[in-house]
Amino acid sequence: MHETTIDDIKKIAHRLHDEKKEWHFHILTPDCMLNKSKKHAFILEDISDDETYVHYSAERQLEAGKELVTLLHKIDTTQKGTSDKNILVIKKRAEEFNKKNIPWHHHMLFPQCAFNKHGKWCIIFEDKENGKIIESVTDEEPMENLSIIEKLYYEQKK
Repeated sequence: MHETTIDDIKKIAHRLHDEKKEWHFHILTPDCMLNKSKKHAFILEDISDDETYVHYSAERQLEAGKELVTLLHKIDTTQKGTSDKNILVIKKRAEEFNKKNIPWHHHMLFPQCAFNKHGKWCIIFEDKENGKIIESVTDEEPMENLSIIEKLYYEQKK
């Protein structure tokens, strides 16, 4: 894993996108189950070239995340509906946390992601308040569900 700046990670992501390579990213909080650091970690996985980049910081890099989630998924953050029961549970908890101004996070794991144990598309929500992990696992990329969760994620206060 290469430690670098958030600006370098954004540049790398744009280059990978332009070159039509496979990549994705993670925003990990210090208490995240996937984070081995005591800091916020912004991780870019370059699947095509088997490289990983990380930027550690005292704060979440939400602006960089907004930029890259749009680049990566081309999502419509105005999506409102879904029939996925786990996504409905995640949506409800995220809305509750946002209302209470409680920070939360989720993960969108690509099938080939180093953190993915399912080998399928997986959205994970860490409900620290209830000590639960909520997962939505699908065969196809869950664009509608991801749009709903990403919209709520980026509505959080810093």
